[in-house]
Amino acid sequence: MARNATRLLARFIAYLQQVLLLLRSALTKATIPGSLYQSMVANSGKSWFVPVGSLRNRSVGLLALGLLLNVTQVQAQGTLPLQKGMAVLSCFSGIAPNSSDGNTQNPNGPVLAIFDIRDPQGNGAPFSPVNIWAAPTTGAYHPANWSAANMGELFGVALEEGATSPAIFASTTGITATAIMNLAPKTGGTGGEVFRVNGTTGAVTTLATLPNTTYNFSGASTVFTRYVGLGDITYNRTHNVVYVSNLDNGLVYAINATTGALLGTPFNHNTALADNTSLPFTQFERMVFGVVYRVEDNKLYYAVKAPGPNSNSFLNDNQIYTVNINPDGSINAATKSATPVITFSPTNGGYGNMVSDMALSSNGSQMLISEMNLEYQTDGAVTALRKQAHNANVYKYSYAGGAWAQSLSYVGQIGVFGSVRGNSAGGVDFGFNNYGANGAGTNRDDAAVITADQVLSLPGQQGFGFQISNIVSPNTYATSYVVDLDGATGIGDNDKFTSGDIEVFGDIFDCPTITNPSVAQAFAKATQVVTLQ
Repeated sequence: MARNATRLLARFIAYLQQVLLLLRSALTKATIPGSLYQSMVANSGKSWFVPVGSLRNRSVGLLALGLLLNVTQVQAQGTLPLQKGMAVLSCFSGIAPNSSDGNTQNPNGPVLAIFDIRDPQGNGAPFSPVNIWAAPTTGAYHPANWSAANMGELFGVALEEGATSPAIFASTTGITATAIMNLAPKTGGTGGEVFRVNGTTGAVTTLATLPNTTYNFSGASTVFTRYVGLGDITYNRTHNVVYVSNLDNGLVYAINATTGALLGTPFNHNTALADNTSLPFTQFERMVFGVVYRVEDNKLYYAVKAPGPNSNSFLNDNQIYTVNINPDGSINAATKSATPVITFSPTNGGYGNMVSDMALSSNGSQMLISEMNLEYQTDGAVTALRKQAHNANVYKYSYAGGAWAQSLSYVGQIGVFGSVRGNSAGGVDFGFNNYGANGAGTNRDDAAVITADQVLSLPGQQGFGFQISNIVSPNTYATSYVVDLDGATGIGDNDKFTSGDIEVFGDIFDCPTITNPSVAQAFAKATQVVTLQ
């Protein structure tokens, strides 16, 4: 009884906050003209700094009320602890304003950042395709210790769901940026690191170090040293475990999210084919990239490529399988689904891609699936993966009747590169108060937040970063908000290939794990109609 009363009170408070947000939107008209400038602190501080235009403000009475109830804020400012609706993004360390293509790793450059993307409409964000929403970049938060020297390059990001001040989990990557160049792991590292970032202080801890390979690759006249890195990462709040895919050997690891202890035997999707240790990256038939844990059926969902028939393996179908989780959080390999639960052919214009990230809605009834444009590049006996652009997309699937079916496609609506609109950079998540009254009419799961190459293409301007789109139709690029990574959008500032994964801190349904399939189906069907704030 007490627990039900607590839930009802929480829902009432959330409902009251939504009413206040609507009231604010209706009454707020005053603005403060002028510009806000912040000083840059070399290799540290909070943001890639750009000037912000006039800031939307409100009457003193509404401002005081908003601050009192923690409903809103005057300007976009990333911070710790995370506030619901803020996004955590992984990015390449070599991004630098007003530079041509950040293709040199910067040991002091940030590889992780927090962007405040709450309530775009209420904070005066313009719709694309002709404007960048500048405020989140101005207020991006990335302390000096979130650097390449301290963490290496990153892709996978996960949050400690259910925590009020969630820790951030991140996994390394060796397929970032555009050029073949030297790519070093963290100082003293191997490239197989999994990190835990304290949700209050931002302190970085190496949670685990997984097997990984360093290899040499030749450019036009130089031999470069690089590392393979890991794939994606997801958090299991029921068992306090993170699952990480490893592009080096094709295995998926279960790791205690507090101690870093490895749990059980690493999961091998393709036991019929041994890992070829002479290759830096495992064979594509073994490779697992995107992973996500679903509490409603206690399964890990993971992405692979279908075998054959194309010589370019990344042209093959994308497939998603499931495997059950044991009571201790380890992976039960014997329960791997006999066939994929989702299969689809990539829409890629003849270029390869793979599912690199998946996200689930707060009740587990919807899934966003993001592709990353990939290709093999060969140098003598060395074949390595290389990230590409403009041929990867995002899809939404819905769960009903015990099966997943595609319910929305973002094909042709992600970023802009000439006539190309398939610009997913590999990361995706559901938003929380990131689209507002323009879309689903609810804070929870109200947007698709998608990393993209590129988000802006105009005469004299180009932008690379992420896009905030409607979670329901119409979900067009023209009715999306776009954010550039560093705020520098001149033609000479080409930050292509530098966006990574993205996670938004939002709500979840606090429910027990459901392992009975018939009950799980009934739960998924019932929660599809829940609209409480």
